[in-house]
Amino acid sequence: MVDREGKMLVPGAGYADVTITPSEAEAVKRIPLDLAGVEASIGVKPTVTDPATFHERLMLRPAFNVSGFTSGYTGSGQKTIIFKEALAKADIRLVGGQDPAAVFAAIRKFAADRGYAGIEIRELKGTPPSRTSLDSPFVPMVRQAVADGFGREPLVVPSLGGTTPDFVFTKLLGLPSIVVPLAPYDENNHAPNESTKVSLYLAGIRSGMRLIEAMGKRA
Repeated sequence: MVDREGKMLVPGAGYADVTITPSEAEAVKRIPLDLAGVEASIGVKPTVTDPATFHERLMLRPAFNVSGFTSGYTGSGQKTIIFKEALAKADIRLVGGQDPAAVFAAIRKFAADRGYAGIEIRELKGTPPSRTSLDSPFVPMVRQAVADGFGREPLVVPSLGGTTPDFVFTKLLGLPSIVVPLAPYDENNHAPNESTKVSLYLAGIRSGMRLIEAMGKRA
């Protein structure tokens, strides 16, 4: 399903089925990359060291991840029998306009076309991806509001990781959705000792005030 560099090859779900706009390609070139920090965080050297390529693959390309694999006997003692089945759990990061149902169908077809008749592929959960175009007129408004609120120019990131109901706004309601994270990089998100800083909270309030002012003038 993927090549040796981790690029998805499944027709209908892979790299060739995702379009990256010029503004998105330009945005990832401006995002810095702390290679030493990445290695310290994950314990291995990144397979991609070019900053633009690293962030493009991280944010703008689909990815196939095996989150768990089990088979055989792992308890105490020994068992010499050959087990008849194995179980793997995997997830696919969807990007752009990919549709969960279409991607799942492509995965099943990919396996069937290669003769893997002895496996069963089950869908557990699918959430549509969501992304607001960087060409939206609201992007410069938000960028300026954040710059005013924090006193420094922000990085414009075309996409963020995570599974949220953001598609409700962009796909069901047809509204732009722009996220402004306020927490520090070491917040321990969804983990023990999760934290934030009062200074960032206050900067977020200032940014929101500036954005409301700008939107009022635009109206």
